[in-house]
Amino acid sequence: MRGSKLGSRPSKADLSHLHRFATTTPRDDFALYTGGSGSPITAGERADLLKAARAGEVIELELEADTFIQRDEPNRNFVRFKPGIMATFAKSFEGQPVLRDHNSYELLARGGTIRASKLIHNEDGSKTIRMRLRLVKPWAVEAALDGTLDRFSIGWSRGNSTVECSICEADWMKCSHYPGDKVEGQVMQLVFTGATGTEVSAVNVPAVVGTGISSISQLSTLDPAVLTDILDSLPGVPAVHKESEMDPKILEALGLPSNATAADVAAAIAAQKSQLAIATEANAANAAALAKQAIADETRRLAEETATIEDRITRLIATGKIAPKGKGEESLRATAKLSFAAFKGVADEMLANGPQVTPAGAPLPALTADPAPSSLPSGKAFLASNPVAASWLKTAGVTEEQFEKHGAGARERIEFMQANR
Repeated sequence: MRGSKLGSRPSKADLSHLHRFATTTPRDDFALYTGGSGSPITAGERADLLKAARAGEVIELELEADTFIQRDEPNRNFVRFKPGIMATFAKSFEGQPVLRDHNSYELLARGGTIRASKLIHNEDGSKTIRMRLRLVKPWAVEAALDGTLDRFSIGWSRGNSTVECSICEADWMKCSHYPGDKVEGQVMQLVFTGATGTEVSAVNVPAVVGTGISSISQLSTLDPAVLTDILDSLPGVPAVHKESEMDPKILEALGLPSNATAADVAAAIAAQKSQLAIATEANAANAAALAKQAIADETRRLAEETATIEDRITRLIATGKIAPKGKGEESLRATAKLSFAAFKGVADEMLANGPQVTPAGAPLPALTADPAPSSLPSGKAFLASNPVAASWLKTAGVTEEQFEKHGAGARERIEFMQANR
C-alpha cells in the first residue's frame, strides 16, 4: 500500500512492507529558473516553454527538490531513519530513477534520473534530503512547467537491516507496539537502522510535510537524435532508452523478453514464489490424502485377510480336515500370523487333498496316550509313507532336511491325528 495512511491495525508481517517510502509537500518559494542564470522565469517565458513542450518539442529540465525532511515530530507514516545513516542514505539515491506514483513496474512511468543527492542539516535541527533531478520525458517536463509536479515521495530498501521500535529501541517484530501508538507521551515510530535509496516519485498525497521543488532550469531544447547522443555520453547516468542489461540467461529462465527490466524480473520471481506456495500447499494436501488412502487400503487388506482366514478354517472344520480348537487350527493360525500367503496355500491344499481326520463338523476325539518317539519312523521315511503330509510341507516351503531336524513334534502330531481318525 504505497503512500497510504495507517488506519486499522494489520499484522506486523504486513506492516513490515508498508513503510517503504515517505512523501513530501511543496514549499511556498516554488520558482522556475532558466539556463542556470538564477533569474526567475517570467510568466510569459513559462507559458512559452509549456506551449513548446505541449507542441512536442524536446525540452530537458533540471530541478532541485527537497524530497524528505526528518524532524523530531513524527510524519504521517510514523517512519524515520537512524541519524547516523542519513548522510549515506541520502547519497545512495544518486543514479536512481524519477518515477510517478512509485510505479516501478512500467518503463513509461519513468520521467528522468536523480543526478545528485545530499543531506542538508537545517538550523532547527531537522535534516533534509535534497536532490537534483533531470527530467527528460514529456509528461514530467510538462508537469514541472504547469506546477502539478511539486510533491515527492522517496522509495528505499532496508535490505537485511532491523526496523526498531522508537519506544522499545529494539526489533519491532519482537515488541508489542504499533506505529502511532502513544506510550507515556511518546508516539511510536518505525526506525530504520539501514536503508538504500531506490527511487523518488512525483505523487499527489504526501506523508512528510514541508518540502518540494526549489528551482527548475531549462537545460536544452534539442532535436531528439542530438539529445539521445548527449544522454549516451553522460557518465553514470542510465538512459531510459537503452536496452535492458539483465542477464539473458536469467530472463530466459523466467520466460521474459530480452528487454525486460529489473522490475519485470522482480514481478516474475514474485509470481513464481506465489505459484510455488500454491504447489507446496497442493502437494501437502495430496500427501495427506495419499496417507489417508494408504491407511484405508491397509485396513481393508487386513479385513479381507482376516475374513479369508476365518473362511478357510471354518471350511476345514466343516469338512473334517481339522478339529475345532485343536492343534491343527492352532498351527494354521500361527502360520497365518507369519505369512498369509503360506497359510492360504496350506489351507487350500488341505481342503483339496487333505485326509478327513474327524467326522464332518464333529470335534476331534480324545487322543490316546502319547506313543514313544522311538516308535515313529524317521522324517524322510514318514514323508515317503504320507504323501499328503509331504504335499503340505512342500506348499509351506519346508524341505525334507528341515522336517527331519525340527519336525519331530509334527510327526508325532500327525501320527496322533491319523491314529485317532
